[in-house]
Formats: sequence, C-alpha cells, structure tokens
Amino acid sequence: MALALDTNCLLRWLVRDVPEQTAVIDDLLKRERVHVADLAIAETVWVMKRYYHISDETIAISIARIIQHDKINCNRTLFNNVLGDMNTSPKVSFVDTCLAHYAQLGEAKLLTFDDTLAKKFPRMTKLAA
Repeated sequence: MALALDTNCLLRWLVRDVPEQTAVIDDLLKRERVHVADLAIAETVWVMKRYYHISDETIAISIARIIQHDKINCNRTLFNNVLGDMNTSPKVSFVDTCLAHYAQLGEAKLLTFDDTLAKKFPRMTKLAA
C-alpha cells in the first residue's frame, strides 16, 4: 500500500519542534517512498507563515527540501515553478502563485479580479466588474 504524509507530518519534519515525531518521519524517509499532495504542501506553507511566523525565505528552503527529497513523490514541476516566483515582487500569496502555475501548466488562462496577481502573471486575464 502506498504511503502519504499529511500536513502535520510535514510540519514536524520541517519545523522539528516535536523531536519524537521528527525522528519518526526521518526514519520513515530512510526506508519508504511517500507521496505528498499539493494541498498538504499549501497548508504547510500557510501554517508555517501564520502560526509559526516563519519568513518567506525559510519557507522556500523548506519547500525545496520537500521537492528535492528522493523519497518524496510530489508535484515537482509545479513547486519548482512556484519557488521561482515566491520572493519576487509584487508579492502574491503562495496559493495564488500555485493557481497561476497550475493554469500555465494546463495551458489555461487564469481569470482574476486581483490587480496584483494579474500584474505579476501575464498569462492571467483581469476581469472587469
């Protein structure tokens, strides 16, 4: 049976604030391949930012740690693209950046009412209200 990590497991592994749980994930990743869903990564970013008040730069390093790990199966194409846009101006949320790259990967145009989002990603269409 395939294994997948949830947000809590990712947080324990990245933040390392509960040593016993961090050790369990470290050991698991030495032995097993695991899947990490896009939503688990997005929620991890949100919790790291809002609850732990971790900087965008440190969050980017954490996401890179996930996508570069040879035992973790995840949407590397998406998150490599997102990492390239995380710390560029104008600032756009992690989830909005993911949405822009999902659209691009799907060869779609993302529609938005958000001026900042439309300015950052030229493949978007700003809708008029």
